[in-house]
Amino acid sequence: MARVSDDKFWNKDIRLGDHVASIYQNKEQQFEVLMPFFIEGLKLNQKCVYVYDENTKEEIISEFEKAGIEINLYLKSGQLELFESREMYLDEGKFQPEKMLEKIEAMEKRAFEEGFWGLRGSGEMGISLEGKVDEIELIDYESRINEFLVGRKITLICQYNENKVSHKILNNVIRTHPFVIVYGKIYENKYFYTAPEYMERGSHYLPEEEYKTIIDTIITE
Repeated sequence: MARVSDDKFWNKDIRLGDHVASIYQNKEQQFEVLMPFFIEGLKLNQKCVYVYDENTKEEIISEFEKAGIEINLYLKSGQLELFESREMYLDEGKFQPEKMLEKIEAMEKRAFEEGFWGLRGSGEMGISLEGKVDEIELIDYESRINEFLVGRKITLICQYNENKVSHKILNNVIRTHPFVIVYGKIYENKYFYTAPEYMERGSHYLPEEEYKTIIDTIITE
């Protein structure tokens, strides 16, 4: 059953250590889940990080302002940080899963040092379309991060624009996230594989042409 994205939703259903994929078709679907997610994090004195790619920094700031967030106050205090995707995702011009995990670990440590109670982050993953990120390495990272988050005070939402990312990648994104947000609503993911399961069964278990069927199954069961 779908779980609607309101304040109670974030309190009850998304917890520290969770790894969530958000699949959306437009900005309304994208931000109707992200703004409550970040508002809750700011209320809980968690450090919040947004990595932008398809949107500009100015557009992200505008979305926070429309949600009633005094963004300049949080940017000044360091509780909220905005990063351009290349700055966050690329090292020496390429995406390296191990380096990304090290960055997240360092951000969690810095959050505690700055007096915040945990880390809450979300990133737009459209950079994979530009040939800068190897698909296999991207999905390897998405799979590994589930075990990495165990016991950590971190919550992550990975954003995927259905109009910009191939169904092949999206099928594997679904396989590597315990929870998926589809068009603004959250579901427990019956297609999720743990990292060992994913490695054993392979990344091509879900044919590209089955993407629509997979999405329909998730949102109707």
